[in-house]
Amino acid sequence: MRWWPRLVVLTIALSIILVSFTFWTRCGEERAASSHEATARQAKDPPSAQLEEGGVNPDGGLSDLRCLINEEYSVECKAGKDEVYFPFSFLKKYFEMYGEMGEERGGKVFRWSHSYGKVFPPSEPYQPAGGFMYFGSYNVERRDRVKCVSGPHGVPVTTQWLPSGFYYPIQIAQFGLAHFSRNLTEPPPRRMLLLPGKADPAGLLKTVRDADLNEEVTEFATPRHSPATLKLDSAGKQILIFDLKLTGNASITVDLLFRDSSAKNVRVHYVCSDRLLATRDTDVYVGLGRHWDGYKHFIRDLSVDAYKGLTSRGRGSGQKITPQRMRVQAVHVAGSGRLRQLSLASSDHMGQFLQAADWLLASQTASGAWTIPVERRLNDRMVLKPNWCSAMGQGQAMSLLTRAFRVTGDRRYLEAARRATNAFTVASKDGGVRTLFQDKYVWYEEYPTVPASLVLNGFIYSLMGLYDLSQTSGGGAEAGQLYREGIASLRALLPLFDTGSGTLYDLRHVTSHVAPNLARWDYHVTHVNQLLVLATIEKEEPIFSQVADRWTEYMHGHRAPHN
Repeated sequence: MRWWPRLVVLTIALSIILVSFTFWTRCGEERAASSHEATARQAKDPPSAQLEEGGVNPDGGLSDLRCLINEEYSVECKAGKDEVYFPFSFLKKYFEMYGEMGEERGGKVFRWSHSYGKVFPPSEPYQPAGGFMYFGSYNVERRDRVKCVSGPHGVPVTTQWLPSGFYYPIQIAQFGLAHFSRNLTEPPPRRMLLLPGKADPAGLLKTVRDADLNEEVTEFATPRHSPATLKLDSAGKQILIFDLKLTGNASITVDLLFRDSSAKNVRVHYVCSDRLLATRDTDVYVGLGRHWDGYKHFIRDLSVDAYKGLTSRGRGSGQKITPQRMRVQAVHVAGSGRLRQLSLASSDHMGQFLQAADWLLASQTASGAWTIPVERRLNDRMVLKPNWCSAMGQGQAMSLLTRAFRVTGDRRYLEAARRATNAFTVASKDGGVRTLFQDKYVWYEEYPTVPASLVLNGFIYSLMGLYDLSQTSGGGAEAGQLYREGIASLRALLPLFDTGSGTLYDLRHVTSHVAPNLARWDYHVTHVNQLLVLATIEKEEPIFSQVADRWTEYMHGHRAPHN
């Protein structure tokens, strides 16, 4: 029968498949058991024992190893006899660590750090008339979030939360405080007067007597496209200062040379326009406004204007646009008008400080607030509609204005600082900055949301402003009372911001039952620096210096004890 051979072959084939399947299953079970046993041994054995069983290169060199991190990530590593080596690029991102190669004593060294912040221990007790904390190290106008320094007002315009830019009271106050502080630590400015005085070969600049000022000024009226040119070759003076009165359209153009691997020529044009900043190739245009009465005072940092213009659309290398690399080659005056002065200087910190103070005077509302004209959204529940005010903004403005009053004696600055305390007496829900934590502890809100956010650094900055006003003659008793209430709350609530390895930015997880908002290292070090300053004021309160010391240790990788 022909079907018999086929049946025999089919029977043998099925038998082989069954035996193979049984054998494969048992081997799989044995491998699984072996894997579980190996995992159990690895949990007990030291790393050296694990590696010796892992097939490491027998000659002592490094071999490739695939590392599984919490069963979530696979990383290509290296294995030695008793060590596993991870790429720092992975560790840096996974653990938020920082490191870079360097040189030390003729050899290479790798510097590893847990944080990128820098502590500035106060060299002397804080004084309301002195430098503001560590702001002498700030250069606010070069920050990435600064679109430019406004031509009409001489203060920063921020792109934070609004790419087109707006005036942000906190940033403007910090700009002014930084220049005030730098004025105390840097050498006196070196000045070069250009007009009146410097010769004009074409005879387009004339010295005349201004009847209103009763002093000599420079009058100009140039043909179209034929400016009056002052040839220069000046280094170390990046600040252009001038008082300009318009009798028609006018512009001032400065030729700059930035020396790097290949010299870069940049022209900065100061023009009568309401547009803040524009760039065409290496020509930067800064708008001074269209109309003003009489003489208007302008202070321009040429290197900052060139930097902001060339980087506004990704042009040029921003790192090379610095005062150290810059030479002023010529100044061109065009149009018609009068110049009370035209000069170059190495700095004008006091002038820029007072421009910030004057902006605050002009921008304060009748209730004493400086409002922020953009929406601020912390999360879906915590939203601030445009024209909210900030305790941090109020406080830093008060710190600036009290210093302006001390320097000038102008009581307008003092009265503005006193009006700023009104917001500290009005609840957040009613447009102020005051809230109560657990119906007991007063808190002044950087972001006065409902429910409360309780931001730490902004609260402490507001306390600094209240303290500065309370210590200023004529500042009034209310600022001192508000400061003491705030210090009592800070003393009580400070432990809530301690995570055991870092700090929290705010307490939204308590008030809104969301995930904690950990402070970045730059905010963490701000907390440390603020507490160190407060410790010099509140000498009877050891908690501020004790907590600052512990939080400094967190920056070095130390952690609080665990059970």
